[in-house]
Amino acid sequence: MPCDGSAAGDESARKLTHQEFGKLTVFPAREIITMCEAMPTATAVAVGGGKIVAVGTMDTLQPWLDRYEYDVDDRMKDKVLMPGFIDPHVHPSLPAVLTQYPFLAPTTGRFRPASSPARELRSPTWPRSTNWLRPTRTGRCRSSRGATIRCGTDT
Repeated sequence: MPCDGSAAGDESARKLTHQEFGKLTVFPAREIITMCEAMPTATAVAVGGGKIVAVGTMDTLQPWLDRYEYDVDDRMKDKVLMPGFIDPHVHPSLPAVLTQYPFLAPTTGRFRPASSPARELRSPTWPRSTNWLRPTRTGRCRSSRGATIRCGTDT
């Protein structure tokens, strides 16, 4: 959706460049923070086909509402919405680095039964910290990679 104010109003609804939406759902809210300089706040958002199709006020959404069937969902009328925010507390660099390791982010979303992610990783470049692989001078033994793999296997 463009961030130039054209998402709400007559022109977008008249020039049907979008797919035909079965039915729109309009969510009025106390305030919608759009994160768009041209329209930093709004009070209504129209959703169709699983996508945001228009943001503005009920008046500026009227061309969309004239063209499509719609339902008004008032559950958020007293709330502040922040479309586009998936997780307000995310460190983008951390998942970018860590999700490449299969034991942290399996592609299926779950591990296979009776297996260990560490055992599946055969690479000698297995990520590790500097302190937990060797015995200390005091005789206390820290874990080795082999012990870690044995402990990590599902039984």
